[in-house]
Amino acid sequence: MHAKLGTSGVYSVRLQNRPMHPLTTALVYTHYVLIDPVCVCGVGPDICGPGTKKVHVILSYKGENKLTKKDIRCKDDEFTHLYTLILRPDNTYEVKIDNKRAEGGAIEDDWDILLPKDILDPEATKPEDWDDRAKIPDPEDTKPEEWDKPEYIPDPEAKMPEDWDDEMDGEWEPPMIPNPDYKGEWTAKLIDNPDYQGEWVHPHIPNPDYEQDEFLYRYEDFGVIGFDLWQVKSGTIFDNVLILCM
Repeated sequence: MHAKLGTSGVYSVRLQNRPMHPLTTALVYTHYVLIDPVCVCGVGPDICGPGTKKVHVILSYKGENKLTKKDIRCKDDEFTHLYTLILRPDNTYEVKIDNKRAEGGAIEDDWDILLPKDILDPEATKPEDWDDRAKIPDPEDTKPEEWDKPEYIPDPEAKMPEDWDDEMDGEWEPPMIPNPDYKGEWTAKLIDNPDYQGEWVHPHIPNPDYEQDEFLYRYEDFGVIGFDLWQVKSGTIFDNVLILCM
C-alpha cells in the first residue's frame, strides 16, 4: 500500500469454473461477469478504523463460504505485503504474511466446516442431589445475643420546640436517626462444604452425525482468480498471484 489505509478490504478469491456471460451484473472481470459466483477459497486483509485489522481466510465447503474462527492480525502500514495461504494434504493450513507464519493449525478446528465430533449427551441431566455449593453456612455458628439492634433510633439530642402545642400538634416525637450500633441482618459465617462435589459437567458423547472428510484441503475446480474490493481511499495495489499444487 502506498496510501494510509482507512476502511478497506482486499481479498484474493479463487472461484469455481462457471460459464461466463456478457456484462449483466455488478461482479465484473474486464468485460464479462461470472453469474452466481461461488468462492472456492480466499485470503486477504480487512481494515476498518482502529478496531478491525485482520486477515480474512475463507474456505468453501459444499457450496457454503466459511470464515476462519481465528483472529489473524494483518499489516496496516503503508507498504505492500505478501499474503500466503497453504492447504496441506494432512488437512492442516498455514497463513503467512511476508513469508512469516501468522497462523496455522487443523482446518477442521479453525473453521466450522464439519459437524462437531462430540456433542452434549441429550439424555444426561444434573442429579437432583448434586451439591455444587463450595461454601455453606456454619451450622455451629450462632448469633450473638446483643446483635439485634434497630436500624433507626430516636435522636437523643432532639428537643421539643418551645412553641409545640400537644393539643394542636399532637404528641411530639423526636426524629429518627441511623443507629450507630446497627449491624444489619446476621448471617452465619461460611465454611467449606464437606459434601461439595464440584461444578457439574455435562458429559459429551460421540456425535452420531459426524462424518470425517479426509479432503478438506482439496480444491480442484479453480476457474477464475478475482479480487473482492471495498475501500474508501484509493492507493491499493496488487499483483503476482501464484497458485501451486505440491
